[in-house]
Amino acid sequence: MRSLIVDRYPEVHRCEFIVRAPGRINLIGACEHIDYSGYAVLPMALRQAVYIAVSSQPTSGRKQIKICSENETLETYEEEMERALNFANCGPPQPLKWYHYVLCGVCGFSEYAKHHFSPIMIEFTKPNLTITPVRIPKGGVFCVADSGARLNKAATPDYNTRVLQCKQAAKILLNHLGKNGGGNEEEVILRSAQRAYGKAQPGQMLGPDSPLARVFVGKLAECAAVRCATHCYAEAQRVLDFKGLCEEEGQGDRDNEDILRKLGELMNASHESCRDLYKCSCPELDRLVDICRWAGSYGSRLTGAGWGGCVISLVPESHSEEFLATVAKTYYNATPEAVSQELFLTQPGRAAGIIDVSPK
Repeated sequence: MRSLIVDRYPEVHRCEFIVRAPGRINLIGACEHIDYSGYAVLPMALRQAVYIAVSSQPTSGRKQIKICSENETLETYEEEMERALNFANCGPPQPLKWYHYVLCGVCGFSEYAKHHFSPIMIEFTKPNLTITPVRIPKGGVFCVADSGARLNKAATPDYNTRVLQCKQAAKILLNHLGKNGGGNEEEVILRSAQRAYGKAQPGQMLGPDSPLARVFVGKLAECAAVRCATHCYAEAQRVLDFKGLCEEEGQGDRDNEDILRKLGELMNASHESCRDLYKCSCPELDRLVDICRWAGSYGSRLTGAGWGGCVISLVPESHSEEFLATVAKTYYNATPEAVSQELFLTQPGRAAGIIDVSPK
């Protein structure tokens, strides 16, 4: 990486620093669909990461930004800094290029830097975030597989519609108790409803004699809002159960194989809920999930918002190479080496950071 920037730009004499940012994937919790209802999710950083080598050059003229990729087939980008920071002022550029993702990060940092030394007022209207490390039992490895399906979520109503349906369900549940979230629209969420009904676990909102069953009766029981609420409460419970299972490793005579198998069952149930209740899957994802399970995963599910994207599978480490070969042949009609960008194994990785490139 250090030599890349020097080789590409003759005016650069040295790399000043390298930053590393890992990919991120959601193991369970449908991160984009239960977090806005107030519930915990369980993502992890990948070992695969993006590396950026950076150098600045003194200039007497207008400031410029230059971006290139290690992949020489991708075009380079050079532009005056002022124009680069305003590249999306009139909406997303067409066609979108790989370097626009880089520019989004530059724009975000530039905006942050404007206020870094300004007085600010911070109101903590909610408790601080709580982060709890979760150790995955030994013997399992994760596989990420790209379905190849894509949906422009910003240009379609699917995502925002689910948010509104969850809020609608929460409002109905709270109104049944004569409550409205204290007049604060942000508190009209499914977790607030769970608390209002005095339930310690999200799963207690479900079942034959549950608040959901008592409130959503008649035609209400068939509405989209109750489907979304059922998914969110069940998925939130699966996140807690997943964490609880991981904590059982090494306790008593529990076998790791048994724990991994039960983790897989939770992942399978998560996908089925996303597909049947939340309806955020798609045919490509469903087919890829079926192939991954047939190839020997403990469990497989869509990851991320859905409607396309990737499948995450928990796979026996001892069977991982055979798993890759089977999925590569069956879904991609290729070898694992030929689709290494679309299909790969991973484990929990390190957080983002700066890599020391100073001379030793």
